[in-house]
Amino acid sequence: MNETSRDFYEATSRVLIRAFALGMALQLFWLIMLLALDHQWVVDLHSRAIGGSITLEQFVMLNYTALTAMKIFCMTVFLIPWLAIRWALRDSRD
Repeated sequence: MNETSRDFYEATSRVLIRAFALGMALQLFWLIMLLALDHQWVVDLHSRAIGGSITLEQFVMLNYTALTAMKIFCMTVFLIPWLAIRWALRDSRD
C-alpha cells in the first residue's frame, strides 16, 4: 500500500469513527429525552402533529424500535467499515 492510499484510509477511518461516536451520542440524547420528558405530553404533542392518535404503548414501542434501527445502522455503516479499515491498515504495516 502506497503512502497516498494509507493517508486516504487513515482519514476515512477517522471520519467513520467520529460519525459512529456522533450517532451514539445522538442515541444517548434521544434516550435521555425519552426517559426525562412526560410521556403523555409527548404522545399528545405527536398525536396533534400527525392528526391522528397513538397510544402511549405505541409511542414507546416506536421510539425503542427506532433507537434499535439507528444503532444497527450506525454499527453497519460506520463501525464495521472502520474496523475493516483499521484491520487492513494494521496488516499492511507488517
